[in-house]
Parts: sequence; structure tokens; C-alpha cells
Amino acid sequence: MIHDCFIIRKRASGAARRKGAETYAFSHGATIPEIEAEMDLIFTELGHEEGEYPFEHSWRRDGCTSNMILRYAERKKLKCYVHHKGDKIQTHTPEGNAPCATIHFCIFGNHAYWYSKKIEERCIDRRTNACNTASRQSNEAPYAICDSFANKEVGKIFAAPPCPAYKE
Repeated sequence: MIHDCFIIRKRASGAARRKGAETYAFSHGATIPEIEAEMDLIFTELGHEEGEYPFEHSWRRDGCTSNMILRYAERKKLKCYVHHKGDKIQTHTPEGNAPCATIHFCIFGNHAYWYSKKIEERCIDRRTNACNTASRQSNEAPYAICDSFANKEVGKIFAAPPCPAYKE
């Protein structure tokens, strides 16, 4: 799915525009073999080993971890947002404010659901509404965490006596 998320915009040459070509063309930023080779490097870089937690076999059979995808985004200077239960739990935004491809996915159980459409299914804008909305979401929890003990106080260890001590 990284292949479908990593889409770059290229400006057509002046000669092509004079012949009637569109001003911008959209294409994939990397081929599937290039992404797999990069993931092999990231797999060893993060210290993962085949058959050891979090993998039962290898990343190719079990899938990538969110840390692997975030590391891929760091190496390629892409934006990456990881969502869980409606909140952003991890993000990576490259330095500067240059426009770049965005990787969005939501973790549910042991599966990742991607916010992206294939390049052929996109409209003129070439961005999905889910990506635009999710990227503007804040990283902070939208609600205060409350539990049964948040408003309680721990009693003093040596409580002061309520009345003066007895004197003869």
C-alpha cells in the first residue's frame, strides 16, 4: 500500500505543454521492488530478526510494523500519520513545509487500513479527503483522561490530632 500512497507530482516540460499536455503529471514515487529493498534495509536497521517478536516468520509474510513504515517515511522525507481508535498515535513530518506525499493508515487489531486510493481512481485534486482531514487533526488527546481516582487525595501519613494533647 505504500506504493499507492507514495505519489509524486511532476511538471510537464514546456514542449509537452505547448502540445496540449496537462501541466502536471502524477506517478508513483517508487516501484514495488524498490520499496521491498528499502524495507529489507529498515528491517535489519531496526534490529528485527526473522522468527522473533514481533514477527513469526519474516516481514514479507507477516507484514510491516508501524515503526518500519515511519522509518521509511523518514528516509524518503514523506509525511506519515499512524491512527488508532480515532487518535493520531505516531507522526512524522519532514523539516520544512515543502509539499510531499503523505502516508496515512489506521491500526485496528492486527491489520492496517490505508487512507489512499489508487492513482487511476483519484480525481483532479489527487488527494483523498481522509488524508486532508487526518493530517489536520491534532496530536493531543481530544479529551481529558479520567479515572476513579483522579479527584481523590492520599491521606496524610502522620495526621495532626484534632484536639490538643492531654495535660495534667
